[in-house]
Amino acid sequence: MKKLSLLVYSLGCCFSSTRSLGSVLTKQIRSIILFAVFNGMLSITNAQTIARDVISTAGSTLSAGGYSINYNIGEPMVSTLTAGNNMITQGFEQPDDALLNSITASFNLTAFLEGFYIDINTMRPTIFDLGMSTDPTETDTVLVNLWSPANLQDPAFSLPAVLHTNGTASVQFPAAVRGHAYYIAVKHRNHLETWSHYPVTFVETTGYDFSTALTQAYDDGVNPPMASVAGGVYAFYGGDVNQDGSIDATDQGEVDNDVSLFAFGYNATDVTGDGSTDASDMQVVDNNLPLFLFYARPY
Repeated sequence: MKKLSLLVYSLGCCFSSTRSLGSVLTKQIRSIILFAVFNGMLSITNAQTIARDVISTAGSTLSAGGYSINYNIGEPMVSTLTAGNNMITQGFEQPDDALLNSITASFNLTAFLEGFYIDINTMRPTIFDLGMSTDPTETDTVLVNLWSPANLQDPAFSLPAVLHTNGTASVQFPAAVRGHAYYIAVKHRNHLETWSHYPVTFVETTGYDFSTALTQAYDDGVNPPMASVAGGVYAFYGGDVNQDGSIDATDQGEVDNDVSLFAFGYNATDVTGDGSTDASDMQVVDNNLPLFLFYARPY
């Protein structure tokens, strides 16, 4: 299929300057203009492909007879805007994923949750089972924080991610993380916050797997930093229901209260992720309680 990229920005002269171009160009007018231009330029595009690399405010793609045309309305403002850890780049259409790759750094995480773990390398699809997701491979959301070793007062970057039943999650951090090393800290609503053992240097695509060994997680030298589960896999400790950084009697009390209420749904006291707060959740907390677990951080 031959491709033609066209930048339409001079059409505004045909209309009143007090009206926006988008409100004046009806589908019929746009189709007529584009068809005329398309027919007039087919001969020069039959033997070549013009790369899609334009700046636009609007546009679309039309296909006919083995040809396709990308049309765009000119973009007068092309700045990149940032606010905190959020970034948006206006108006660029790029071939493939060139733009995305230039402004982001992909991070691929592998981690398991002790309470949600039901088989070797498999967790419950909790948010799918509860009707919160249409993807049967989605377990729950986590928060991925990147901490600079030079500043451990606040995370440098913080983004949510969906953890899948096989323990994987993907996050697109801003490209600013590339070339820098960060501790990776993962938080879940009722499991113990867990940090990478060492800072990890980020590149265009970076991966980190907590599940392969205890040495993947930061430890306090007192307790193993993660729980050992089936299949030689390591998982984050379950039971930090109130997210105070420890698994203790207060977490036990909250679970016990919800057990008596027959609580069902997306509750922090549902440590096993099966939708109900019951004896199975109490068991996870009770098993971890004697370990006096507390999250291990490098500060």
